[in-house]
Amino acid sequence: MHPMRTATRAVIHSRRATFLLGLLALALAAAGLARAAAVPPVNPPPLPSSFYGTVKLQSGSNVSSGTLVSAFIGATKVAETASFTSGSDSVYRIDVPADFPDTTVNEGGREGQTITFQVGGVPVQTAVWHSTT
Repeated sequence: MHPMRTATRAVIHSRRATFLLGLLALALAAAGLARAAAVPPVNPPPLPSSFYGTVKLQSGSNVSSGTLVSAFIGATKVAETASFTSGSDSVYRIDVPADFPDTTVNEGGREGQTITFQVGGVPVQTAVWHSTT
């Protein structure tokens, strides 16, 4: 065999081995990422319970735009939004998500639970959670 051909084959073999090792490393990395990904809940949650309305100070004046309106179920804050001005009123719109029934964490509401709304950190009103309202 000619010495130049032997050297060429060695280089080609080396490149092929590098390519195959690269593919193997990529496959192993992908398998590790697939295992590390969070497993989604088996059942999707119900649709949220939606609320909107005006937000006023006790004096009847508008709150400042950007005043936070928070929704709590028990001691857990499950949603928050900022007030804004529409026409001559300060208003809010908030979607209170549903709880994933397949998890132990409280991510939102369940049918009939009481929601406590806070404006600027002060509890001001309650409502009942119902899906798709």
